[in-house]
Parts: sequence; structure tokens; C-alpha cells
Amino acid sequence: MARFLGDPTPEVCSLHPLTSASALLRWKAALLMASRLNPSQREYWRQRYADPTAQLEGRDDARPWAFDAHFYLDCAIGKMQLEAGSSLTAVLNATFVPAGKEVQLVGSCASFCDPRTYPTSQELEAFPAEMEVAVGLHPQHCATPPRRGQSIVPDWLGELVRSPRVKAFGEIGLDHSLPSQTWHWQISALEELLEESTTNALRLFSQ
Repeated sequence: MARFLGDPTPEVCSLHPLTSASALLRWKAALLMASRLNPSQREYWRQRYADPTAQLEGRDDARPWAFDAHFYLDCAIGKMQLEAGSSLTAVLNATFVPAGKEVQLVGSCASFCDPRTYPTSQELEAFPAEMEVAVGLHPQHCATPPRRGQSIVPDWLGELVRSPRVKAFGEIGLDHSLPSQTWHWQISALEELLEESTTNALRLFSQ
């Protein structure tokens, strides 16, 4: 997978520390396969491969490690009715987690694809070092014609994508669940987006 992506092949492939994007892709494929197991199959594999409790011994924090590979910080802030610009820590502190379900978040990838809530350069710098950032333009925000002489794509998106702090360009793509009369505008926006220089970032397609 690393060779297919054109990434260096690590000697050890791991999620923490993250050594290659291929580790995340492999993990996602394994998770999708596991989600299709029925209860008896899941129990079989749980018994065959017991919890790695030995790996937790000697650690100050015995909670399992977790990496949130795709979440919307701006949407979470809005849904939880927190103050605009609230930090990831504020979101986590306001989240109820049942006893025994706690994890230690060791990394994350926050996706911003709504121009109304794009992070400022100051907010980008304030994000935790272990948080990767993706910035794009979801097709649903390209479903209306622009004003005469203006582009559907916000002028400041290119500047954001070229920021060293942004590691992925997305979500971008086409959404054919929207009315067909919007598809033309979506295609025009996607063509313009693909012309953006993304030397620092992978491209993430939403549809």
C-alpha cells in the first residue's frame, strides 16, 4: 500500500506513532471487514485474540489508544452549542463517555469543508500538534450558481490548502444525491479545485 501511494516504506508499520498513511488505510479496511461479522463470528475472533492487556502494563494511562481519522471539529462545536472557535480539549471535556469506554486520543484528523467555518491561520497554529488538518469544499456547498464574475470556490481556500499545517485537501468531489440541476455547478467547482496547488496535501474525495 505504501508503494502504491508513493510513500516511503517504513520498517515498522504502526498507528502510534503513525509511520505511514498506509497504516490508516489498512486499519480502515480491517474495520470495515470487522463491521460485517455477525455476533458469533465476532465472539470467535475475540476469544482467539485476547485483549492485549500485557501491552498496557507499566503505562501511566492504561486506557486504549485511539486515533480519530475523520471528524468535523466545527460541526461538533455547533452541535454541542459551544463557543465558536472552541478547542478540541473543550469538545472532549463536554463529551459524556460511559464508564469503561474511555480511550486515550493520541491523534486525529479534523476535516473542514464548509467555507463558513474554515479555520483562520491563527486557529491552525493553535491546533494540537497531534491533530492533522484537512481543508476542502464539500459538493453541497457548490450546488448554487455563483454571483456574476465570481467563483464558487472561495478565494482564501487556496491559501489555506497551501499552509504547511494542512496535510489533506478535502473533502472535494461530486454529490449526485443533490438535484441534477446542481451537478453542473459541482463539476465546475471540482475542475477549479483540482487546479489548486496541493504540494503539501493529499486529496480526499467525498463521493
